[in-house]
Amino acid sequence: MENRKLTPTEELVLKRIKKANASNPVTRAELCRITGIRDNMVREIIGTLRDNGYRIVGSASTKGYYLARSEKQYKAFREEYLKKGLTFLNRIKAMDGYTEGQVSL
Repeated sequence: MENRKLTPTEELVLKRIKKANASNPVTRAELCRITGIRDNMVREIIGTLRDNGYRIVGSASTKGYYLARSEKQYKAFREEYLKKGLTFLNRIKAMDGYTEGQVSL
């Protein structure tokens, strides 16, 4: 966990996410609109906030972000997030092992 002082833009994103909830999550499009920054930067800020320990959750089904207000919400997000990470790791492992006809690493 970084535990550093947040920038004004990070504070603005966090403030809006804190107002959201599971039934009314905040979308990245809205975060882009209120901050005036691009989508990839909003994603990066969300990652930074998570690195600082904020339990910002979201999924494909919620189509937005909010702070987990219970262990149940956090655990459901954690399970989905972990599955995505494992999928990426397995894909990398498969690609690392396959070099026939390709440039080797």
